[in-house]
Amino acid sequence: MKQAIIVLLLVLLGAWVAIAQQAPPTKEKPAAPAKEKAAAGAAEKPTGFENLYKEIGVGIERLNNQDTTGLGYGLANWGFPVVPEWNLGGQVGGKITARRDDPDWLAAAGLFQRDIALGSMTGAWAVEGIYQNTQEHADLLSIKPILGVEFMKDNYLVLTGIIGVNEEHLQRAGGVVTAEQEAVDTAMLLWGTQWMDKFRTELGAGYEFSDIDRMVLGVHAAYQIDKMMNANLTVQSDFRDAYFVSVGLGLDLGRNGANGSFNNITKTRPSDYTPFPLGSLPVPFYETHVLGATETPPSTE
Repeated sequence: MKQAIIVLLLVLLGAWVAIAQQAPPTKEKPAAPAKEKAAAGAAEKPTGFENLYKEIGVGIERLNNQDTTGLGYGLANWGFPVVPEWNLGGQVGGKITARRDDPDWLAAAGLFQRDIALGSMTGAWAVEGIYQNTQEHADLLSIKPILGVEFMKDNYLVLTGIIGVNEEHLQRAGGVVTAEQEAVDTAMLLWGTQWMDKFRTELGAGYEFSDIDRMVLGVHAAYQIDKMMNANLTVQSDFRDAYFVSVGLGLDLGRNGANGSFNNITKTRPSDYTPFPLGSLPVPFYETHVLGATETPPSTE
């Protein structure tokens, strides 16, 4: 089942990319007079670090076979043009999460394409490669595909997930407990909507594979404070072993009113290369398997 879902996600991503390259470009508006062009150019000129998104926040988290802990996090995510004629962009980012003694951090890089004309709808796709170093110092690799379509004004659907690539063996002191960690393979369908000018949500439902095998639900809500700042709430739970709750303050350093923690399907301006989310729904959970333990008693000789 898990392998079938993973293959389906990758096949859909490949098909989406092929459709995107064959889709006609979005219709351009009639040429504006010189004065209007100059004014538009001035408005388009970045007022800060264009397409650079940062966020800081606090929350609580519980992972498989671990206790609930408080956390604090900070992230930075930057998008940039790769092939502007195709609306093809790239992104790089990182996130550090302080939990217990050692931080958990991840780095990601990927490609994306948005504003793809699909008849009366608009589509987008993205793929991210993620490296995560857990607080137990396991090095985990995963892939995050994203497929989205805006089916009506301010409403869109996104099919996304986390696909783990490797398992990492751990050696713990104090009796030598051997364990292994891996990313939790997850598939999730999101419905995003803009309820008001300043309030938007993403509601998600999906399934966790690996050895978890249960449904997972998620909610992401945000309020746009001004052109630079937004407040975010993220909740994800499988209602048994793992959950994540956080509140954060996001900063769009380009001052364009963008929120890089959401899946933005359409471009809001020609230079819009807002990166796709790093660390929001689905939250990249990982699980720990204890394989065995041995005790070596002290010598009596």
